[in-house]
Amino acid sequence: MEIASDGCKKIIHILPTLIQGGVSRLIVDYLNSTKGNSEQHLLVKMFMEHDFFDDDLHIPYLTLGASRQNKFIYFWTLFIAFIRFNFLLFKEKPDVVVGWHYYGGLFTAFAKLFGCRVIWSIHATSMDQNSKKLISRVSQKITQKLSSFCADRIHFCSAAGYDLHLEYGWPKDKMCVIDNGIDTKAFCPLNVRRGKSLLSSGEVPVFVCVGRYDAQKDHENLLSALFELKGTHSDFVCCIIGKECDPSNKELAGLVAKWGLSDQVKLLGQRKDLPEIYNGADIKILSSSFGESMPLVILEAISCGTPVVATDVGSTKEITKDFGVIVPPKDSHALCEGIKAVLNDQDLQSYVSEHGHAYITQNYGLEKMAEQYTDLFCGRGIYS
Repeated sequence: MEIASDGCKKIIHILPTLIQGGVSRLIVDYLNSTKGNSEQHLLVKMFMEHDFFDDDLHIPYLTLGASRQNKFIYFWTLFIAFIRFNFLLFKEKPDVVVGWHYYGGLFTAFAKLFGCRVIWSIHATSMDQNSKKLISRVSQKITQKLSSFCADRIHFCSAAGYDLHLEYGWPKDKMCVIDNGIDTKAFCPLNVRRGKSLLSSGEVPVFVCVGRYDAQKDHENLLSALFELKGTHSDFVCCIIGKECDPSNKELAGLVAKWGLSDQVKLLGQRKDLPEIYNGADIKILSSSFGESMPLVILEAISCGTPVVATDVGSTKEITKDFGVIVPPKDSHALCEGIKAVLNDQDLQSYVSEHGHAYITQNYGLEKMAEQYTDLFCGRGIYS
């Protein structure tokens, strides 16, 4: 695919997929914000499946044809995708290649041979070898070995991610931190009643938990906390939103039934109307046990004026500040008490409603992040 340069920087981004998730949302928002800039961007996906955010992307993209559908040819299709990507680099001769996640970093291993500036963008704060799949453990170890000579700069979206990778021997002289940012024009206070009508038919407290079904998100910790809450606050609704968080997920549906929460918990699956949903919620809950870096869902909820109850993983404490309650991970009793604390604190609810959007706009707005990203990719200012 030809990319018009017109004397501008030519930047190719490589990542596995655009499934629903914070990093995918961030990438799409950043790339869409670059339309009209002098830099020309192309997004390359490794896997061929049509993803949740594909239709939201307003710049050119292509796929390399790898497939997860058959485990017997999975690695073969990845290898073919790797060859195709390097042929693309040879043909297009981009100025910059950005590898998102560990997999993206691996795909850029030979990019310097084509004269490219190579940036890695890592959005993780867990190197727990017992919590990851084999392919993830291998990719982490290989990228660590390659980081000293295959990347010009390595970006992390939180100090927690930076510190963890520094501890594991990643090269400090190449590492930097740029905070995540969100579109605060989209995530802003809206009509609360309309949002609440999307989630519940009654006037009861509404909680939302947004995140794919994955061990990292620790949905069982959430359900255990809600079971305890049910003993004193039986009237509430908790909407669980994300990839595989729908009734067809028999494992998750079974957990809901196991904890006797079928009347309180709604499995809504993937949704694109998150601003309305956050506005309709009384509390945003994050129950993750590991691996979070700077969760966009917290920024989004606070920007909409919704207080959060979050586990102390990654940079949740740093970004939540006075806009919610932080509790230890893997502690359902503490999570339950955090929910109770927010429900009973009208001053906190009013404070987040009045000041949350301004706080996020000033500190974690998309425009600020996008400017820093472009400076990083193009080697400007402190990133030269």
